[in-house]
Amino acid sequence: MNNVSKKIKSFLSTARVAFTKSKPKKSSKAIVNRNIGDRLKSRKDLKARRRADHKARMPKNPVKRFFYYFHPKNFAAYWFNRDGLIRALKILGIGIAILMIFTLAVFAYFRKDLPKNITDLKTCSEGASTQYYDRSGQTLLWSSSGDVECYPVKLENINTNLQKAVISIEDKNFYNHGGYSAEGVTRAFISNLTGKSTQGGSTITQQFVKNSLLSQEQTYTRKIKELILAIELERTYTKDEILNAYLNEISFGSTFAGAQAAARGYFEKDAKDLTLDESATLAALIPAPTYYSPTGDNSAELIERRNYVLGLMVEQGYATQEEVDAAKQVDTIAKVVPKKDKYRDIKAPYFVLEAQKKLEQEYGATNVRKVGYKVTTTVDMRLQEFAENAIKNGMRRIELDGGNNAALVSVEAQTGQVLAMVGGRDFNYPGYGQVNYATSPRSPGSSFKPYDYAALMTKSQDWGAGSTFYDVKTNFPGYSLNDPLKNYDRQYVGAIGMRAAIGGSRNVPAMKAMYIAGIPYVHDLAKKMGVTSGVTGCYTPGVEDCQDILATSIGDGGQIRLDEHTNGIATFARMGSYKPITYILKVEDTKGKVIKEWADSVGERAIDEQVAYSMNDMLSDASVRYGGLNPQVLINGVTTAVKTGTTNNAENGWMMGYSTKIVTGVWVGHHENKAMGGGMEQKTGPIWREFMKNAHQGLAGAGDKWTQPAGMKRVCINTTTGYSATSGGKCDIFPSWYTPRTPDNS
Repeated sequence: MNNVSKKIKSFLSTARVAFTKSKPKKSSKAIVNRNIGDRLKSRKDLKARRRADHKARMPKNPVKRFFYYFHPKNFAAYWFNRDGLIRALKILGIGIAILMIFTLAVFAYFRKDLPKNITDLKTCSEGASTQYYDRSGQTLLWSSSGDVECYPVKLENINTNLQKAVISIEDKNFYNHGGYSAEGVTRAFISNLTGKSTQGGSTITQQFVKNSLLSQEQTYTRKIKELILAIELERTYTKDEILNAYLNEISFGSTFAGAQAAARGYFEKDAKDLTLDESATLAALIPAPTYYSPTGDNSAELIERRNYVLGLMVEQGYATQEEVDAAKQVDTIAKVVPKKDKYRDIKAPYFVLEAQKKLEQEYGATNVRKVGYKVTTTVDMRLQEFAENAIKNGMRRIELDGGNNAALVSVEAQTGQVLAMVGGRDFNYPGYGQVNYATSPRSPGSSFKPYDYAALMTKSQDWGAGSTFYDVKTNFPGYSLNDPLKNYDRQYVGAIGMRAAIGGSRNVPAMKAMYIAGIPYVHDLAKKMGVTSGVTGCYTPGVEDCQDILATSIGDGGQIRLDEHTNGIATFARMGSYKPITYILKVEDTKGKVIKEWADSVGERAIDEQVAYSMNDMLSDASVRYGGLNPQVLINGVTTAVKTGTTNNAENGWMMGYSTKIVTGVWVGHHENKAMGGGMEQKTGPIWREFMKNAHQGLAGAGDKWTQPAGMKRVCINTTTGYSATSGGKCDIFPSWYTPRTPDNS
C-alpha cells in the first residue's frame, strides 16, 4: 500500500513538472506593469482612506472647519507632509499665474491712457525758450523765457562734472538698472503705506517721465504709469540719451529748466563750462530748488548739501578727494549773478518783440512759450545798427523843436521783409522807452496823399501825372467858407498839374482827388496796398471807417501804423504788387525740423504797374519838390522817391521814401502828442537820409531806376484849361488808357 502511494505521488510530481514546462510564460514586463498598477492603486486607495479619515475628524460646520485648520496641531498635520508640499506648490503656481495675469491687466489698463508714441524724448515740457536770430541765422537777438527759460543742448555740451554730480545724488545705480529700482520702490511703498512720508523712490528715468510725460499728482495710479513708461523708455533709448533728456528737462529753480538755462542764469556761462563746485551746487538744488535757492534765505543749507554731493562723488569714484577738497573751499554763492531783466541782452528789441507778436498770432502764445522755436528773422543787423544810430543822432534836433521821440522802419522793396526797425528813441528810456511807436497808429499827415492820387488814376481813366487840378478856395464837406481848407503856405496857386501838386504837397488837389475817387475807395486801396490794421477813417481804436472823413485825404481824422505805411509805399516800389510785410524767414523746432519757411511770391496786383510807375516818377522828381526838401533826401547815385507829412498842430512828422531796393519810413513826435516847432523835414530828413545813404553803400543795383511800362504815353496839356495842347503846353506821362481831353470831347 505504501508502495502504491509512493508511486502515485511520484507520478503526480512528474506530471506537474511537465505541465509547468508546457505552459506559455508571461513576459517580465507584464509582471512589472501589474506591480506598478497595483502599487498605484494601493496608494490611491490609501490616499482616499486618509482623506476620508481626515474629513471624518473635521467639523461639519464651514466656520468651525475654517478655524480647525488654524489649530497648531491640525495646521502642522495638514501642511507639513508630502501632501501638504504638493498642495503648497499647486497654490504657488496658481498664485504666480494670477499675479502675471493681474500685472498684464494693470499694464494694459493704465497703458491705454498714456502717450502712444515715446519715440521722441520731449524736453522743456514746462516751456522752452524761443530764440530769435537775425537773417543770417548766426546772431542771437533774444531768448524769450515765457514761463521758464530752457535751452536744450547735447550731452557733450553739458560738463561731465554736472552729469556725475546728478547721478551721485539722484540715482547712483543709473547705469545698472532697467528704469526702476526695486529697492527704492519697495522702500517708498512701505514708507507711504505707513504714512511716514511721500517718498518717490524714483530713478532718473522715472523722474524724467514724471516731469516730461505725466503730471505731478501724488497718487499710486500716477506712480504705476510712471513705472510703465520708465521701463518702455529704457527699452527704447540708451542711458546717455535718457540722461541728456533729464538734464535738459529738470528744474533748477527760479525760471531755469535744464542745465544750460541754469548755467546761464546762475553763472552766466554755458553748461559745458561749469566747474566742479558749480556742478555740485546745481545738483544739490534738484530736490527743492525754491528752498535751496542760491539767492534765497537758505543758501547756507545749499552749501551743506553741495558738500554732501561732493562727498558722494568721492565715494562713487567720480572725483578725487583732492578735487573735492578744493571745490569745498570755493565760495560758489558769490559767483551767482543777480536775476537779470528779461530784456537785458536783447538786440533790435522793437523788431524782435513785434516778430514775437506775429509768431504768437500764428501759433498761439502758449505754444511760443512752450515749444522752444528757433526763429530766423528778416532783420539785417548791419542796417539795424545804421537805423539805431540815425535815430540817436537825430534826437538833438527833435528835442530842440519840442519833440522827444522818433521811429524808423525799413523794408526790402521787392519782398516786404523788414530789414530794420527802431520803435523809439531808446528801448531803455524811462517812462515810454518800451512803447513801439513804429507799430502804434498815428496821424500820417500829407504822407497819405500818394494813396489819393493812385486811387484816382486807378478808378478813373481820365487822370495822369499831367492832369490839371485847381488849387483854389473850395467849399469841401466838413469845412466852411469862413474856415476853408488851406495849404501849408496858406496860399492857393490856381491851376496845377498832378505832378506839381503832389511834389509841392498841396492840400486842395489831394482832397479833390479823394473826393472824386470816393473816400471808401481810397481807404480800400490803401488797405490793398498794405495799410491793413491802422485806423484810416476815425480815431476809435480797432474800428475802421466809422464815418466818411474827407480830411483823411491829407492825413487828418485817421491814424495808421508806420510799419504798414512803409510796406504800403513799398507797393509803389514793387510796381503795384502787394506783398505782406514779413518779419520771419524760418521757424524750426528744438530738433531742427523746419516748421515754416518764407518763400517769395509774385504778390497780388493792388494797382496797375502804369499807375505805380506814374507815382514813382512823380515822387522822385526833384524839380517839383517844395523848397528845402531836396538837401534832405538826395543821395548821390541813388534814385529816391519821397513824400513827407505833417499833421495839424505839428504833432507828428513823417518822411516816407524809397528806391528800387529799400523803402524807409521815419516818424518824429512827442510821446504825449504835443506840438513841435520848426520845419518838420529838418527833423525827419537827417534821420532818413543818414540811414538810406549808409544802407545803399555797396548795395548791388543801388542806382537802378524804375522801368516805364510799355504803352504809356506822353501827352502835352494846357495847364490852365486841362485840355490837350496841340502846341506848347506842359507835357507829362499818362497811362495807356488815357484819352486826352479836348473842348469837343470834354
